[in-house]
Amino acid sequence: MPTLGRLAALAYLLPLFAAGCTEPAPGADAAADAVVDVSLDAPGEARVDAPGPGARGRVGPAGGTFGGGGVSVVVPPGALDREVDLEIATAVLPIPAGYRGYSAVYRARPEGLTFARPLVVTVEFAGDAARAQLHWSRAAGGGYESLGGTVTGNLITAAVQHFSTGFVGAEERDGGAPDGALSPDVPAALDARPEPSDALTDVPTSLDASAPDAGGLPDAPTAALPAPRPLAPLPMAGVTTWRPTLRWALAPGADGARVQICRDRACATVERTFDAAGDRAAPPADLTPGVHFWRLRARAGAALGVASSPVWSFVVGRRSTPVDSARGATPDFDGDGRADLVVGAERYAEGTGRVYVYPGRAGGVGPHTRLTGPDGISRGFGAVLVTPGDVNGDGYGDLVVGMRNNRGTPVRLHVYHGGPAGLPTEPTASIDGVGGAASAASAAGDVNGDGYADLVVGPVGLSVRLYFGSATGLPATPSQTLALPDSTNLFGVAVAGVGDLNGDGRGDLVVSAPLRCATPGSPEAGVHHVFVYLGGATGAPASPSADLHMPGGCPENIMLPVTALGDTDGDGYADFGVENGYTSVPHRLTIFRGGTALPTVGAGRVLMTGRESFIRVAALGDVNGDGYGDVLVGSGQTGSAAGWARFYLGGGAGLPDVANATRTAPSAAAYDFGMSVAGLGDLDGDGFDDAAVGSWSDGVGRVHVYQGAASGPSAAEWFVLRGLDGEASGYGGVLARRPVPPAGRGGRALTSRRLRLAWSAR
Repeated sequence: MPTLGRLAALAYLLPLFAAGCTEPAPGADAAADAVVDVSLDAPGEARVDAPGPGARGRVGPAGGTFGGGGVSVVVPPGALDREVDLEIATAVLPIPAGYRGYSAVYRARPEGLTFARPLVVTVEFAGDAARAQLHWSRAAGGGYESLGGTVTGNLITAAVQHFSTGFVGAEERDGGAPDGALSPDVPAALDARPEPSDALTDVPTSLDASAPDAGGLPDAPTAALPAPRPLAPLPMAGVTTWRPTLRWALAPGADGARVQICRDRACATVERTFDAAGDRAAPPADLTPGVHFWRLRARAGAALGVASSPVWSFVVGRRSTPVDSARGATPDFDGDGRADLVVGAERYAEGTGRVYVYPGRAGGVGPHTRLTGPDGISRGFGAVLVTPGDVNGDGYGDLVVGMRNNRGTPVRLHVYHGGPAGLPTEPTASIDGVGGAASAASAAGDVNGDGYADLVVGPVGLSVRLYFGSATGLPATPSQTLALPDSTNLFGVAVAGVGDLNGDGRGDLVVSAPLRCATPGSPEAGVHHVFVYLGGATGAPASPSADLHMPGGCPENIMLPVTALGDTDGDGYADFGVENGYTSVPHRLTIFRGGTALPTVGAGRVLMTGRESFIRVAALGDVNGDGYGDVLVGSGQTGSAAGWARFYLGGGAGLPDVANATRTAPSAAAYDFGMSVAGLGDLDGDGFDDAAVGSWSDGVGRVHVYQGAASGPSAAEWFVLRGLDGEASGYGGVLARRPVPPAGRGGRALTSRRLRLAWSAR
């Protein structure tokens, strides 16, 4: 029998964020005093608590761990807003009809209590490990839902977000198929929208989706077929059609896959289940706007694999386009389908630095998780915030935090892997020796097309480093290094993964070299270079794919920042912007549009000019829900001005010449309004992306959040977050931005509102 210490340790150390570790269905944000009704589970049975063993503990906002009687519970920081006595004990309750029990039935108290962040529960069981699932009674009515779980030996671990009644077991429906698995026949009760169009015959053969087998869906489960692994779009990417096409690399021995699309990560509400031959297919009917989750099992003829893939997600927009495209993965660390907000405070405690992570919620954001700089004072932890997407393929977004002021020591990047409970408070991994500033770190999308998000960092010396994601995350050493033969430039001082410029389904990079200037008087005198690198099967090419010349004198263009903008004109190709001009040279933001032909010298369009001290540019995603990428430009204090933030809303012709909306500092206290800007994704799940603007605000720091809507960004602030560490902490000076992964076109545009997703074998 495992000891309590072993249970508690496993709750922390198990791969909780792997496939099958699930979260409750949407709606778990019910009021804390909601009553969990489990009376339908065992009609006529007395609901009497047993005096048997269990786990008890007093836990507050800081979180904690408690265990006993075969159960261990990890409460993450921020899950509770007050101290509460928590208890999970065995109960005199039978296993409900239709289930085979592998454990006692446990009752959690206070019954009906909900948590702002999911708990991690580990339970002992005795039974078939291949079929074991943690079943938890629903928050909004009778019956159990399967939370799946990660099995290690005789322990199963899963995430729960409300206290109710639960047990470990397997559902005996469909000849003993485990509950929550991709069963041969999806019960009508679990199908959110059963329609005749769900028949497999509605899937066009041109998309390689199979016709139904003579005997219906395959019903010969086998453990010999490994689960496929999703590849694209990367988790929480926005898709531009209502029937996104799914594509995958076949598992060994398989000739297709069974696809399940759900409304929640636990797949308690199944929308579509269909089989497909080959390596791609699309839903047989339109999906509704919003977040959808999907998972896979391999098939070979009539045989169906038992193992399920990790659960991934994508966001269906309010406009369906004829273009095969995906863009703008939302930073979603806890996998609940809502964007999360990350704020840096790099100057806290003599530059030790802090980072605050706010989970998205129906009303805005929930209680924060605080990450503290592990490297000591004057390291500027939080000066660099990158949300690269999902670097380890588990379906949850990840975070990279870096420094700016290192006082001669090698700069370190800290990597935090997301999971059911959000981000851990300690780094999952670290990358050392990434340059003197590491301020040019950026999400790279999926440069080599392997289904993992990548990271690009520059400059390291006069080179740029690529770190390719994998099943274990980002490597400690670079996967690829890019460099130029001469050293008379600042190659890599600004880098960006800009999405898929040419429509081949891989992420592309833009690298600036602002001081790569020829001898005065020569044809290239005063010309600065911006290099484009197209992603490929082995990564980026050794030599640039394109060289764009930017005008301006060498002393006037020190940084040449580059920014991914998303698809601002709806053509399915990513666009990007280059900022140039300082002091005596008018400040410009030049837009380059992607396409089958790469941008050329002089092809950029100047969107704006001015003499602001600086500007900040961020891709917004789709703030007004029209299917086009939008852009936010901010400028902090300029002389006596308090700064501004301008919204440019995309359309068929791209971004307009004049901003659609301008927001200024709401009060005199919020000076340097616009010093940081960020597109956040959809914080509250209403289908519109939201935006944030930072301000200095008398040294305390604030983050002003604007809510997206069909009419554009809200006229007034939706809410404001105020610095938590007093004056001079730098709170709000840096905001994590929504990354832009590859567009995932798969090499062709579509005319039937269908888009590609993808997966491969592990």
